[in-house]
Amino acid sequence: MNKFIKYYLFFCLFIFNLNSVSITEFGFDTFRDLDNFFLCTDSFNDEAREKLATLSKTAIWEVYNYLVNGVKLKRSWFFCADEFVSGKDQRLLRKMPQYYAQKMDISGELNFYIIGDLHGNYRTLSKIINRLTNNLVVKPGNKIIFLGDFIDRGPKSLETTLLIFILKAINPENIIILKGNHEDDVLYHLKGLFKEMAEKLQTDELKSKNEVILQGIAGFFLEEDSLNIFYKVLHGGRDGLQQVLDELKVEDEVEAQNLLEQVLSVENIEFLSLFYNLIKAFRLLPSVFYVKNDNFCFQFNHGGWYDFWDFRKYLSSTAVFCEIIGDARGVLWNEVDPFMKKGDLFVLDERRGIVYNPSYVIEKMKEFGITAMYNGHNHLLPKEGLIRSCDLSDENLLEPSTGVVGIVSKIFTIISGPILDASSEYAVAINYYPSYLRLLVNDGEWSPHVHVIKPSSKK
Repeated sequence: MNKFIKYYLFFCLFIFNLNSVSITEFGFDTFRDLDNFFLCTDSFNDEAREKLATLSKTAIWEVYNYLVNGVKLKRSWFFCADEFVSGKDQRLLRKMPQYYAQKMDISGELNFYIIGDLHGNYRTLSKIINRLTNNLVVKPGNKIIFLGDFIDRGPKSLETTLLIFILKAINPENIIILKGNHEDDVLYHLKGLFKEMAEKLQTDELKSKNEVILQGIAGFFLEEDSLNIFYKVLHGGRDGLQQVLDELKVEDEVEAQNLLEQVLSVENIEFLSLFYNLIKAFRLLPSVFYVKNDNFCFQFNHGGWYDFWDFRKYLSSTAVFCEIIGDARGVLWNEVDPFMKKGDLFVLDERRGIVYNPSYVIEKMKEFGITAMYNGHNHLLPKEGLIRSCDLSDENLLEPSTGVVGIVSKIFTIISGPILDASSEYAVAINYYPSYLRLLVNDGEWSPHVHVIKPSSKK
């Protein structure tokens, strides 16, 4: 790497750190104050809802702006090597790709704290972050990696997302947020984030007035790409919404007119704009993160192994970002299953994506130079690993246990707290203690350390 690129890298990091903010930017003096506020969002009055809406706008904008500016600053080495992408593809990829990898080259000793699936369980996140930060400031030499799936299933997807985004705004270079399959376009409007945000951010009067309308809009999102719909409604006004209604074949004139009149109210446009910006921020999140020094290379992503992208040239280059080639949703959906039949290298499962045999993945990791891999996604695997069986009883599922499991010491699955069931008033479906993994890396060695917060724990 020549001196110019080194100085440019330093300049970019310097600019990013200048852009970091403090917790007071979000209207609170301490994390305790913010935490108490988030814990009470189920019983808000209109004044508190307005405060939550303002906080949401600030947090989403800070992260969205950081991600966009990060790509612009580093454009000179985004897809920097011609051998990665053909000239034709270069023209197609001028827009930000939906699935991309990010790489961090390191030296010296660092701690990486890895947090897996949270699924709207804000209390779990609060306990972990209270342990890992000082008033939401990450200690020097530490970095926190979120493996995705922080929304849906639980009752506080919005608060969980906002706390993660606030952490990113305060510690822009020390918080890495990866998308999971629930932050992907396919799922977030199916599982209730839109409905939760409408419930928490709109006044009682507006909610009563717009309940049917909002349900109708949410239904439309299932038919078309949600970003395109939002763009047409928010930027095209009445004509844009009429175009959406025509495309989605809303033929009932009364229903269409009702939507035209009420969706375009100031309050609704403000709410839709907020949700639209959150979707854009989700889309800008990386899908895979690599940490690399002269001796080791670690891979972090939500799902399991992805077999259709040769990323070796990328890892050996100076590029920070690279598009993931092929049907990249595999990095969000696939699984590694230690209970597969012997002899099966991988199987295609309609519900689970491609399920890989660990022995096959280990060989592939050796081939690609991956020292260890860290995933979330497979909610049952820490339980199955605990009892060494895929035959789980309800008693085993509900008994609290550690949410981290290692497969042959090279592949780790992290589920960071209880998985809740939204269809049963958020009852616990799979019970884990708040759990996370610390990866200690220096120039010559690496070691994983499991951390569990049990009720009796005082630290």
